[in-house]
Amino acid sequence: MLTEEVRIIAAYIVYGGIFISLLPILVMVTCGFIYVRKVEELVATKEGSISSVMTIWSDGVIGRLVRSSHIFAYIVLRNCRVSPLKKRAALLGDPDVPLPRSWQAWCLIPALAMYGVLAVVLVAGAVL
Repeated sequence: MLTEEVRIIAAYIVYGGIFISLLPILVMVTCGFIYVRKVEELVATKEGSISSVMTIWSDGVIGRLVRSSHIFAYIVLRNCRVSPLKKRAALLGDPDVPLPRSWQAWCLIPALAMYGVLAVVLVAGAVL
């Protein structure tokens, strides 16, 4: 059985984590989106899904989140050593284009921070 104190602490972690996870999202749709656009311009191919996502989704908040998530997936897949994952990255965009590490960091770190906070929230929610 969990004590009342543990439940209260877990509840604070859940509620606080929800608000803290908004900070990386804010970074992704504001200053991080500049680098998402730069990466899109370099890696987009005519038949790749990154180019179709660029045309379908606008620069609104939801569109920026969708486009950021596609670039996040592209960067993660292109940096994997496993051949099927690199092939999947080729379906998104050109995996052979050299990208500056700072651009990759601006696209990866906010998303990883958001997913990390959400993982902590899920574990704390499971404790409740």
